[in-house]
Amino acid sequence: METEQKIWKKIWAVIDANDNVKILQSEIQNLMLHRKEVLKELNDIDSA
Repeated sequence: METEQKIWKKIWAVIDANDNVKILQSEIQNLMLHRKEVLKELNDIDSA
């Protein structure tokens, strides 16, 4: 049987991983937003 300490270590590892996923999702959203802005600027240059 696992010790309580080992179980908590696993729980914290899952929580940390979940936080990292949230950070990555936020970064991806920022990149997509930036991509939209860049594409709009390129389109504006093309239209000029």
